[in-house]
Amino acid sequence: WGMVGLDIIVHVITHSASIEFARTKTVLIQDYDALLLSKEALEKRYHAFIESGAKIQGVKWFSWLGLREEDHLATTWEAFVDVNWIRNYPPVMGYHRVGKLNGRRVGYDMYDDIQANHTPEHQRTIMPMREEDLAHVSEMIVQYMKFKKMPGKVLPCFSVIFIPFFHFLSGQKNAITNATYALQHQSPKRVDLLSDGVLINLSLLKIEEVDWVMKNIIQVLVKKDIKPFKDVIDYGIALYNACKTPPNQIWLGDFTRVQREWIEAAKVL
Repeated sequence: WGMVGLDIIVHVITHSASIEFARTKTVLIQDYDALLLSKEALEKRYHAFIESGAKIQGVKWFSWLGLREEDHLATTWEAFVDVNWIRNYPPVMGYHRVGKLNGRRVGYDMYDDIQANHTPEHQRTIMPMREEDLAHVSEMIVQYMKFKKMPGKVLPCFSVIFIPFFHFLSGQKNAITNATYALQHQSPKRVDLLSDGVLINLSLLKIEEVDWVMKNIIQVLVKKDIKPFKDVIDYGIALYNACKTPPNQIWLGDFTRVQREWIEAAKVL
């Protein structure tokens, strides 16, 4: 949990500074590696949060690091938070730490300690977002920073492969094709995926992780009405090949009907 804790500290400092200067009664905690795809869904969640009288509203209950859904601790990405509530506690209380809850050893993620030990259960709530309204692969930034610090090391890499798509969305038109070229011509154990000299080791990449990232990518493209284009297909195939995917398992993931239609249309271009 130590490396996760380092990432949490950075997030808490950022969030605490932002909340300190907030002029509204409510803030939305937005993860850098998440893409909100529906203004209407966000507005619906906001009104539900205000009407509930809760102090925090997540998209799901936290269920890892030893914590369970029945603990009713709201996740803190895409979370609505009552500003006065969180200002009652010093920022250090939001840091990741190890503790005990209901006799279990747990890892408290950001603001989990405040929720579990200082906030009544009826003031903690969730309102899930539909799959098509949010694309969030999680850990993208922390994985990249680990590779930047330890280039080429065998490390979790399931989210870092999402970054070329973020670069593409930001206006770097060749980001996906450059990443594909790197995958095709360099060892997957030392690939310069972002053309920035940071060597990514894809040894731990799994087929289902490529499925998940490609599902998120295509989900965004469909939601944003971006017409099918083959660069995404080539990138997906290069990622499947990097983890030695058998041909009959490529594009076999949990894609929706609309997503599959996009994939098939892009394949023939």
